[in-house]
Amino acid sequence: MNFPSNPKFFGARVHRFEDQRLLTGVGRYVDDVPCPDALHAAFLRSPYAHARIRKINLSGCASRGAIAAFSAEDLGAALGPFPIQPPHPAIRGNNWCALAKEKVRVVGEPVAVTVAGTRAEAEDALEAASVEYEVLPAANHPAEASQDGASLVQDELGDNRQASVKVGMGDPDRALKESPRVESFELRIKRGAAGSMECRGILARYDPMVDRLEVVASTQVPHVVRQRLALLLDRPEESIDVSAPDVGGGFGPKAMFYPEDLVLPWLAIRLRRPVKWIEDRLENILAGIQEREQVHQVTVGFDEEGHIHALKLTSLVDSGAYPVYGLVNPMLTVMHVPGLYKLRHYAAEMEVAYTHRVPCAPVRGAGRPEGTFIIERTMDHIARTLKLDPAEVRIRNLVQADEFPYEVGLPARTGIMTYDSGDFPALLEKTLTQAGYEELRKQRSGDRRAKPVGVGVACNIEETSVGPFEGAKIRVEPTGRVVVATGACPQGQGHETTFAQVAADALEIPLENIKVTTGDTRHIPYGVGTVASRSAAITSSAILLSAASVQEKALLLASEKLEAPREDLKFGGGKVYVKGMPERSASLGELAQFSIGGLGATLPPAVTPGLEAEEYFSPSQSSFSSGCHVAVVEVDPETGFVKVLRYIAGHDCGKVINPLLVDGQIHGGVAHGVGDVLIEELVFDENANPQASTFLDYLLPLSTDVPPIETLHIETPCPHAPSGVKGAGECGTIGAIAAVVSAIEDALRPWDVRLRETPLTPSRLHAIIREQAGSEGG
Repeated sequence: MNFPSNPKFFGARVHRFEDQRLLTGVGRYVDDVPCPDALHAAFLRSPYAHARIRKINLSGCASRGAIAAFSAEDLGAALGPFPIQPPHPAIRGNNWCALAKEKVRVVGEPVAVTVAGTRAEAEDALEAASVEYEVLPAANHPAEASQDGASLVQDELGDNRQASVKVGMGDPDRALKESPRVESFELRIKRGAAGSMECRGILARYDPMVDRLEVVASTQVPHVVRQRLALLLDRPEESIDVSAPDVGGGFGPKAMFYPEDLVLPWLAIRLRRPVKWIEDRLENILAGIQEREQVHQVTVGFDEEGHIHALKLTSLVDSGAYPVYGLVNPMLTVMHVPGLYKLRHYAAEMEVAYTHRVPCAPVRGAGRPEGTFIIERTMDHIARTLKLDPAEVRIRNLVQADEFPYEVGLPARTGIMTYDSGDFPALLEKTLTQAGYEELRKQRSGDRRAKPVGVGVACNIEETSVGPFEGAKIRVEPTGRVVVATGACPQGQGHETTFAQVAADALEIPLENIKVTTGDTRHIPYGVGTVASRSAAITSSAILLSAASVQEKALLLASEKLEAPREDLKFGGGKVYVKGMPERSASLGELAQFSIGGLGATLPPAVTPGLEAEEYFSPSQSSFSSGCHVAVVEVDPETGFVKVLRYIAGHDCGKVINPLLVDGQIHGGVAHGVGDVLIEELVFDENANPQASTFLDYLLPLSTDVPPIETLHIETPCPHAPSGVKGAGECGTIGAIAAVVSAIEDALRPWDVRLRETPLTPSRLHAIIREQAGSEGG
């Protein structure tokens, strides 16, 4: 079933249904779920990045109010390393465990847990716990960890290499030899965090009467949580229910399965009492998943007109202490380097190293901001070397609209990486026009005035709609209300609204007749979750498939109820009627009632009770969204402070369900990217101890740091999804980092400054200006 030709709601700027409860303070987050008899857990965490655990003594915890206290020795079969998901044959080493047993490998790693009547009592009891540590040297960053003799993160490996990755296409060595110009430089991207509004939280309840475990979690992937619990606790999946209520931001870190996700259910089963744990901000900053941390050696070949001939990349990536999300970040980085451009000769060699830091895994963008940073910094380097306009260099290298589907040439999960649809020249032209790019370039000053203004351009590709599947279950109630259930789990994206828009048009019924339930394993048996900019694209297609099945079942039921042949019936306006006789009709609600009937009622052959359908959509390949960004900044070279004056984001995510909500996703993504460049930085000392513990130490962008963001869209529908939708959740961040750095460098052109790292905090940018331009820089 493809989307209706004249949709009423699809494409409309419908305000979010969720806003009424979320903005008036009546949303329900994990900590709001009623459970008056719940116990509360607190975790004893390692104060060291690397230490051997000699002894743990929890005997004094009871005297300080603990009902129970446990260490790794108590977990038994549940202690083993978590599976590495997604797996990759190149990965060496093990994932983390529920509680550290013999060694701790990162500050904040949990080593014990106490349970008490309140969180305060549980934390007080931790003060009576004692751990005898043998502190060991720490591998603080990937360059250090890769040296011979470095302190080992996972001893059994003999070194700190997690994986070696090579990808490529064409013959870059030959192409570089034949290139008129060849340039090399280094790029660095440092660590950042997510900073979601709500920290993680878990409420676990176990009913021994029916042997049923219920878990309420602030997660992006409730079905994945259920799968992991079934495996690690050796329980049937059908005995576990996992749900995610309102979730105050996810951004990637809530897609992981953490040690606490296993410990809380284990405690509930062991104690036969509900147990709750709500992560505080200190725990979140110390132990929550972090992002990026990569170093790249880039060699590029190009000609005098700015056409890129070849690119070679040698990279070193910080994994942190455990491979909690496989090689997703490194692989997405190297796979997204070609960007929107015709790059036929490319090779990347990437070493992924273990360090004694928090694991790196997907945070909004998931490797793609890094890949975009590489190619967009390269484009600016070519433009500056040849004294060409940066936008013109990009225009000369773009994949053209008549070349889609465009085979990039890199190996992908489903064959050869192929951009399914797009019009990159039109997108860039429209973005430059809205920005007034030519006039902006003319207005820049060429002297060293106090606060020079710069204009930056960046283009990005975003792989979205990643499989394997997502499902939708549609049930029509006798009242006429329609319930749509899906495994996609929102964290503020507005799924209840967008999915209702899709279902309302597909069934031709009013929006107010739709009820959407998300992220609950009780309502739909299978799901993947909301990660990787996939939910709107895949779930909207699953909804269309389910709606088509509901329509077909409605026609069969109507044939019996209206006593008319199936071929004489037509669906429209939320009802089935006899062609040419619209007065002979039955609404969806009436047909739902007819399907469950009463004594003596009959159903058509092979038609099951209930007007409902459950369908799953599995995309044949990923879809590729694209973006073009223009940033205008003002720089104070005497202090290193940067002010973003304007920001224009062009975007193509295929068919747009709700432009209002897509704009919101872009705005949030751009804000995240601006923060990554200008403000956010996770600093560690020489022993890998994190130096930030609150938002006084780790800064997030404020409304004063991000200007009003101008957005625009073009639509090139996804050809292999019934809805034509592509993903939109991360494009703002992916392009923003490169665009803002480009603009800052443009502003500093009178000082001949080259910028090849992030973040550019005021102190670091000021130091770069002084280093590259001398004392005249400030």
